[in-house]
Amino acid sequence: MKPIYKIIIKYSLITFVAFLANWYILFESPLNIPEFIPFTPVKTNGAILCAICITVLIIAQKSLIKVQQDISIILLMLYSTCIFFIAECLFHGVMLIMIIDYTLHEFLSGIIAITLFNAALSFFVAFQLKTKRTGQLILPFCNTLYSV
Repeated sequence: MKPIYKIIIKYSLITFVAFLANWYILFESPLNIPEFIPFTPVKTNGAILCAICITVLIIAQKSLIKVQQDISIILLMLYSTCIFFIAECLFHGVMLIMIIDYTLHEFLSGIIAITLFNAALSFFVAFQLKTKRTGQLILPFCNTLYSV
């Protein structure tokens, strides 16, 4: 069995490489990818980042559950948050070195924003993987939409 820290490092590096590839393809490559998804107000970068985050979360948490079947939802969430914190620190460290006018504010806000977003997202993924009760996960969102 793999120790948990090896899984965290493995998926942090995978996420870091995915973030770098996303940045290069969207902002530095000669491909002419639009800033927004056509006919929607959704930014291409945000949609791709969400897809990367959800994919890595599901695969990483399944690996963690396979190693330790009795792991709690909170520990799954914390380990997943740690994966994204490490990946974001690496990514923004590279951006700090590569981009001349990259500020400390962008560095810190990027790390904090993505880590908090992934903490919330990892809770929902961990809840679904551990309890298999997707209905209870979706119900609060449906109630919120219905009451608006």
